[in-house]
Amino acid sequence: MTASTEKKLPMRYITTILLLYIILLHAVAQTFEVSAPTSIEAGQRFRVVYKVNTHDVKDHQWPEFPDGLQVLAGPSVSTSSSFSFVNGKQSSQKSIEYTFILYPEHEGTYTIPEARITADGKVLTSRKATIEVVKSSRPQSGQQQQSNGGGGNQPRVQNQGEQIRSTDLFIRAIPTKTKVREQEAILLTYKVYTLIGLSELRGDMPDLQGFHTEQIELPSQKSFSVENYNGRQYRTVTWSQYVMFPQQTGKLEIPEITFEGVVVQRNTSIDPFEFMFGGGSQYIERKVNIKAPKVVIDVEPLPTKPLDFSGGVGQMEIQAEVSDTALKSGEPLTLTITVSGTGNLNLMSKPDVQLPRDFDKYDPKVTDETRITTIGMQGSMKYDIIAVPRHAGKYEIPGISLTYFDTKKGDYVTKTTAPFTLNVERGANEGTTIVSSGQSDVEQLAKDIRHIRIKHSDLAERGDYGMSWTTYLLYCAIVIVLFAAAYYLLYRRAKSNEDVAGRRASRSARVAKRKLKRAEQLMAAGKRDAFYDEVTKALWGYVADKVGMTAEQMNRDNIQTYLSGRGVDAEVIDLFITALDECEFERYAPGDAMGNMNKTYDAASTAISNIELSMSRKRKAPATIVMLVIIACCQMLPVTAHEATLTKADSAYNASDYQLAIALYEQALETHESADVYYNLGGAYYRREEIAKAIISYERALLLSPSDEDIRFNLAMARSKTIDRIEPETEMFFVTWYRSLSSVLSATGWMTLGIIMLILTLALTLLYIFAERVTLRKVGFFCALATLLVFILSNVMAYQQRAQLTNRTGAIVISSPTSIKSTPSTDGTDLFILHEGTRVDITDDTIDEWKEIRVADGKRGWIQMKDIERI
Repeated sequence: MTASTEKKLPMRYITTILLLYIILLHAVAQTFEVSAPTSIEAGQRFRVVYKVNTHDVKDHQWPEFPDGLQVLAGPSVSTSSSFSFVNGKQSSQKSIEYTFILYPEHEGTYTIPEARITADGKVLTSRKATIEVVKSSRPQSGQQQQSNGGGGNQPRVQNQGEQIRSTDLFIRAIPTKTKVREQEAILLTYKVYTLIGLSELRGDMPDLQGFHTEQIELPSQKSFSVENYNGRQYRTVTWSQYVMFPQQTGKLEIPEITFEGVVVQRNTSIDPFEFMFGGGSQYIERKVNIKAPKVVIDVEPLPTKPLDFSGGVGQMEIQAEVSDTALKSGEPLTLTITVSGTGNLNLMSKPDVQLPRDFDKYDPKVTDETRITTIGMQGSMKYDIIAVPRHAGKYEIPGISLTYFDTKKGDYVTKTTAPFTLNVERGANEGTTIVSSGQSDVEQLAKDIRHIRIKHSDLAERGDYGMSWTTYLLYCAIVIVLFAAAYYLLYRRAKSNEDVAGRRASRSARVAKRKLKRAEQLMAAGKRDAFYDEVTKALWGYVADKVGMTAEQMNRDNIQTYLSGRGVDAEVIDLFITALDECEFERYAPGDAMGNMNKTYDAASTAISNIELSMSRKRKAPATIVMLVIIACCQMLPVTAHEATLTKADSAYNASDYQLAIALYEQALETHESADVYYNLGGAYYRREEIAKAIISYERALLLSPSDEDIRFNLAMARSKTIDRIEPETEMFFVTWYRSLSSVLSATGWMTLGIIMLILTLALTLLYIFAERVTLRKVGFFCALATLLVFILSNVMAYQQRAQLTNRTGAIVISSPTSIKSTPSTDGTDLFILHEGTRVDITDDTIDEWKEIRVADGKRGWIQMKDIERI
């Protein structure tokens, strides 16, 4: 028993020992350790190594390194294997190391979290590593060189797939100011910072709301320099720069911009043999997106603006000079105004020049000599104004003022040029203007408004803009009634032409009169029997043709019955029967033969005439009614008044008493309106240099008479004396044609044309219906279609012209200068400035004291009602 036991125990021990050995081997293979220094100086790179004692590693999850520890490289992988023989037995050990190279950016204590891997099917976790970064004892220059990797101005080339951190490559948006005044210049710079190889970069500024932006031209070839930023040496380059002028107040945002860049990395997957024989590249390009952060600018409004504020913000000077102080009437004078300095020079309004009343002023020639620099917009704006004196005399051009906001002083500053005294002698060509066009002199007739009109034939009550729609429709109805009457008469005529009996009836009177004419000749010749035979034939033939009787029906009773059925009076019938009886009786009566024939002839003629008169009376009634209607309509004519007042006004105008003329014209216009009176009123205001009032009067005259060339000419003259030069928005050519066509006639003119076209259309329709020749019917059909289209067009144009008269949205600015606001409030942001005489259109009329307006160039804003006058 003891012997057997001794034989079995070793086998159990051996099995147990083998199992413990295998378990021990597995335990040793599954260790996962981290190795890192516990203390390091700032600016000194160090390694963190993770080691696992196996080659069977499938997955790994590396820690998120804390902010302040920058990963310069890693993880780099290395493997190792070792073999040993103990007591004749072989053993081996395998391991993998993962190495990270880190760089501490700041002093402090950093904790690296645990890492995880899957080894031999099990998840292993490393311990945490704590590192203390202390102040460097090395010189600063050495630290900078080390932090830059010893590369100086050369970028560090990353390995393929290496992480690009936000501290390796970034772009800064750097404004010179973040709190400015409205219209004050800001320089915005986009600067690139990189530690790695950046080969390309693309990115543009988007369209900004609330800013006027000008880009500074920079060299297309970028040159990097070295800059220390946050303790590190970066390669930097200024990528783009913009000078920005805020046009609104409040917090304005410059949005985040995404730049597209290309980074060069080392190709770690290239086959050495392939590279050796020229089959691959050592470097690859990687596309990256780099976001430049958004910038918020706080824009404060300017203090309460003075009335003569030019819109300029910065530091500015103004100078003025004239080409000559001694000249002759009709010769041009050039006034040159130069505004120079730093600020929004090309965004401010033109200087306001007050020339003497007897001078014609032309649009200024503007020369922009500004340039964009890093301190804003510098240079000058030059305005060349040509003025021509109409008469001799001594004149003074007052000093020209410039009011701007000085950003250094924080207040408004007004600078004024010296006045000019001009001595103008009478010129030989007075009344003629010589205007320099640069290369040659062009001679033009002196431009002046055309003279007033003495006759005022279009004066009508206020609100009565010529023909009303009711009158127009009444005229159209009358035309249609006349068409119906004409159609009825032509229809009856056509039917009667088809009826043989009807044609005989219509010719019966003419045939009877021819027979009586022959009877008269026989009576003169003394042929008694032939005379009575001819008269008898005339009477019987007339009544037979008139009532359509046959020979069997010819007797006195039937004649009386048939004539009565045709509406002939009994007395007339009796007269006709008596004429027949006398003709039979007188043939055989004794006595004076000539007297009997005269008596018979008179009786026959009278009977036939009375029957014709009696039967035609009913046919004339409808025509009489139509004539009465036409006479009644023709009596609806306007009655003019105030002729005496207008005569006095014209006399005052001719006597140059324009103030009295204005008062009398406006008195007449209180209850009545007339294009001619508004035209004369505009001329009186123009002579008094009240340009805004003149423009309003001419605009009202143009509404009443849109095709009047004199009104258009004077209106253009008045507009040439305003300050604002508005360039209208472009529109399609057919829209321009349509506007021009609608202005050819007034509303009454288009209505009159419509009535004429309706008459022609209906007349041509009758030609098409009743013409016998095919050619005439074709002419009637196609011409009727053409006139119908013109009739429809006339109605459309009349409606549009009428709508412009009744719904007047146009207005004229009467205050100068006037700030246009972003909201209907005095606290609203100033969008732009308008001056006296500028035309605007009201787009929102819902608020009494404020109106939303639209300028011809498309700008919109709010203006107080007291600053405009509706046309």
